[in-house]
Amino acid sequence: GEVFLEVLWGHKHIFLETKESESARELRLMLGGIFGESEIKSATLVKTTSGKVALDDPVPPQWNAINESQSLADNGITSMKARPNDPFVVALLFPGEQVPSISSLSVPPPLPDSMRAPEDRPDMN
Repeated sequence: GEVFLEVLWGHKHIFLETKESESARELRLMLGGIFGESEIKSATLVKTTSGKVALDDPVPPQWNAINESQSLADNGITSMKARPNDPFVVALLFPGEQVPSISSLSVPPPLPDSMRAPEDRPDMN
């Protein structure tokens, strides 16, 4: 299935769409094309178990390395956890960092009801 990812690195938040059958190595190649291979060569791709991150949470999430020799699905990144309206979060962790360097973005306005999934619409409950 299709998976939707939000890749975080500093002030950069990149949204990607790919297949859960793709290898995590392919994800690195995509990011190398966006950020520059030399920029991210030393970085480790990391994720949380849930694939969600609240930057204002007082308890920082536990980040785990993504196995680049496995598919995204084998790393727990599936179409059930990585949806268009709720992407799976992946970050870049550089040597010497204990947690990824991530800056929050501005808070977007709420989605109009017409753009929400039927189960999330107040008029559909």
